[in-house]
Amino acid sequence: MDSQELFQYYLDVPARRLVDSSPSYIDLFRKYVPAMAQESPALMEGLLGLASIQQELAEGKDDKPSVKAIMHYQRALEMHYQSLQDPDTLESDIPLATSLILSHYEVLPLILV
Repeated sequence: MDSQELFQYYLDVPARRLVDSSPSYIDLFRKYVPAMAQESPALMEGLLGLASIQQELAEGKDDKPSVKAIMHYQRALEMHYQSLQDPDTLESDIPLATSLILSHYEVLPLILV
């Protein structure tokens, strides 16, 4: 899947699953977070990686994430760290949204197995 297809998959599957975990009446994971991802490469990579993992699991692929999923996750972590060095970034909701998305990854436990 290319990035556009993965983003659409995020909206169709993981975002719908995450809606019930939202602490707010705002549709965070289907509307607000994807809109913020348009401004944040780190958040976009996080969404793409999460979609990639969910898509692989839905297709019944191996228990271990693909290189593609791990690359999205790694890029998201690196970009997120870099963005946290900029004080202006801390005035938005993007760092929190990125942290929330990254907290839903199943990547690390699967890598260690």
